[in-house]
Amino acid sequence: MKRVRQTQEQGLVRFGLRLATWSERWFPDPLIFALLGIVVVFVVGLFLHQSPGKLAIQGGKNFWTLVPFTMQMVMIIVGDMSLPPRRLCIA
Repeated sequence: MKRVRQTQEQGLVRFGLRLATWSERWFPDPLIFALLGIVVVFVVGLFLHQSPGKLAIQGGKNFWTLVPFTMQMVMIIVGDMSLPPRRLCIA
C-alpha cells in the first residue's frame, strides 16, 4: 500500500513541476501588467487633454499612497508563511 501511495505522490510531484514550468513559460510576469496599466492610464490622461508634466507629477505623488497597502500585503504573506503547518496545530 505504501509503494502505491509513493508512486501516486511522485506522479503528482512530476505533474506539479510540469505545470509550474509551463506557466512560467507562457504567463507573463506581473510587472508587465503593472507597466501596461501605467501606460494605459497615462495615454487616457493625454486623451483627456492633461499635460504630460502634470500627469507625471500626479503619478509620482500618488505612488506613495500605495505604500501602506503594499506593506499590508507583505505582512499577510510573511505572517502566513511563518505559521506552522495545520497538522502541527492539530497535534
